[in-house]
Amino acid sequence: MANIKVKQIPVNSIIIVDDSKQVVTLHSKFARNACPDISIQTAYDGRTAWEDFQKNPTAVAMLDIEMPGMNGVELAEKIYRYSPSTGIIVFSGKLNQQVMLKFASIEVDFSKKPASEFDVSTKVRAALRRFEKDLMIEKMKACARLTVDLNTKQFNLPTIEFFRDLVADPKCSDKIEIVQKILEMDFKEQNDFQKLLDNTNRKRT
Repeated sequence: MANIKVKQIPVNSIIIVDDSKQVVTLHSKFARNACPDISIQTAYDGRTAWEDFQKNPTAVAMLDIEMPGMNGVELAEKIYRYSPSTGIIVFSGKLNQQVMLKFASIEVDFSKKPASEFDVSTKVRAALRRFEKDLMIEKMKACARLTVDLNTKQFNLPTIEFFRDLVADPKCSDKIEIVQKILEMDFKEQNDFQKLLDNTNRKRT
């Protein structure tokens, strides 16, 4: 199964999975209090959660361990392989070294149940920060690739500088996508775009 790209995942998003509706409701409340604009998905078993996550991947996954159908260990492994940037938080009432060793192959944060609002808030915010860092790194890599691609195209220097300025801010993913589409144009389309840009610059001066 191919990994999903980090830019395809909403930044402020979380899936909360537990076979206890009471726990899901409580954790959802804590997560909302920590991040008022967060988008929350919920599920009450591992299999449903996995199906939902593939349709709508999230930046954070908050999981229980003991669940019907698919347990938290298997679910965490599937999420990690599909979306390595998703922060996985495991809450369990039976948290010990033996349980934690089951997650040795993937990066997971742990907390005991019942969890306090402080525990949930702290771990959700930390997971979102890590996700945003991964997203920023991915955008910076995209900017670097575009800079290399620009040097292979037959644009004049002012146009190349225009493109470089356009993608200089890695936060602006929409600008990166615009330049990518321009670079995919054929020679005639790029030539027409060059003329349009030159005319625009002349009008400004």
